[in-house]
Amino acid sequence: MTTWRYSRITKTNNTTSVITAVASIHNTHATFGNAATKIQGAFRNHQARLRLKNEAAWKIHEKLEYSNEQTEAKLRDMFEKLLKASDILSASVTKLLQKSGLPLEEKELLKLTNPDDIQVEVNYRGPHIESSIKRSTLVDLIEAFQKGEVSETKSI
Repeated sequence: MTTWRYSRITKTNNTTSVITAVASIHNTHATFGNAATKIQGAFRNHQARLRLKNEAAWKIHEKLEYSNEQTEAKLRDMFEKLLKASDILSASVTKLLQKSGLPLEEKELLKLTNPDDIQVEVNYRGPHIESSIKRSTLVDLIEAFQKGEVSETKSI
């Protein structure tokens, strides 16, 4: 802050008072300049940290988005292969059952989901699955689920 020495020094010598006043204002100006420089430096550091944080968040977002696209593409490919191979699906199920490398749980699951072994109630009005699953059967199932025609699951 400026020191108000004008009144004391002006009584003695005008030249000295001007020099003293200028010196005290200069010192005060330097102090404000240092404070302003420190504030500006802190603000720039804060901005740089925010920019780095946003860049890191954006990179993570891009990686997740890219991995979701890859997963979606893999699922799409799997379903396309399933639809293309739907005519020979029950033969592949029997082939999988004969493999010795499958865990017991998967063998049981394949046995329980075999369409030939599932009993359908007489009053069921939804789509019926026959021994071989074809593309048209899958389309019928999807449409029936969308329309709500498929009855609730029952305990096996």
